[in-house]
Amino acid sequence: MLKDTHLAAWGKQSGPAQSLAELAAQVRAALPREMTLWLEVESLEQLAAALAGDGPDIILLDNMTTQQMRQAVRMRRQRRGTRRPLLEASGGISLANVAAIARTGVDRISVGALTHSAPSLDVAMEVLFEKSGPGSTAC
Repeated sequence: MLKDTHLAAWGKQSGPAQSLAELAAQVRAALPREMTLWLEVESLEQLAAALAGDGPDIILLDNMTTQQMRQAVRMRRQRRGTRRPLLEASGGISLANVAAIARTGVDRISVGALTHSAPSLDVAMEVLFEKSGPGSTAC
């Protein structure tokens, strides 16, 4: 998974002329083809760059509005070529807005609230030992 921190570090080494498509292509070339490559984008401009290449299998649409997600689906639909990466919505998604996000046409939705905001349950287990005879212990 190529996230914003990877992109920032790569951009400092490569310069601003390098595109996300080139980064994804370089990473894809170094990976076995059966490995899934995720690429996180934070804007429609980054998405356009990512769609220009043939690297990512899944593109994460991070913290985008539903309007931006609908536009992202249209952009992916218009992409030329045989491979069209899956689009996955992520960031800022809760059970309250997941239905609206599903209606945008994205392929996948990540709901982090299921794990980072889930209530915890404090469970304890006590074991008591009882003597049942001379020298033996039973539970």
